[in-house]
Amino acid sequence: MRPKAELRRVVLAAGGVQADPGQRRPGRGAYVCDRACAERALARNAFARSFRAAVPVDPDLLDSL
Repeated sequence: MRPKAELRRVVLAAGGVQADPGQRRPGRGAYVCDRACAERALARNAFARSFRAAVPVDPDLLDSL
């Protein structure tokens, strides 16, 4: 657990999971602490659990975090 200011938001948008650097995009969001956390989330299929559906992940997601 970390303060919200230290976390990075990702959203489920058309085409898959994408970074939301402004934390203003509509829709269901999930939070990761940094690139390493996002890599672990991908490996553990955590984004699918967070968004309650099978989701494609944008290939540039890790680079945009």
